[in-house]
Amino acid sequence: MDGKDTEFLAENLLAATSPEYLESIEEARRDCKYRKYKIDVLMNGYV
Repeated sequence: MDGKDTEFLAENLLAATSPEYLESIEEARRDCKYRKYKIDVLMNGYV
């Protein structure tokens, strides 16, 4: 197993055993989507 596979397995094990870990991933994804939206608004002048 290479490094990426090991990391993928470790993250999946954490996600399967830790609701807090899943929640933190979901929160990070929401934050990322919001930042992308905010940048789009600022760059294109949408209000």
